[in-house]
Amino acid sequence: MKYHLYLYNDHEHTFRYVWTALMEHLGHLPLQAEQCCLIAQNNDRCHVKQSEDIMELRKMETKLKDLDLKVEIVNEKYA
Repeated sequence: MKYHLYLYNDHEHTFRYVWTALMEHLGHLPLQAEQCCLIAQNNDRCHVKQSEDIMELRKMETKLKDLDLKVEIVNEKYA
């Protein structure tokens, strides 16, 4: 089963803050992080990572939540 990590637009953090977090903690390239930030900003959420390993995503989710970002893991049935 695949799991998906979603980032939600929370209007509390700067674009640069979120952009940097995605690169540092999810391994996104600069353009990929920029696109995810724009999608979240315009659509209120963005799919930022997927994996069959729920524990891998939980670690990423924890890191982003520690930065006060709003994220959620969803399994493929509800993605």
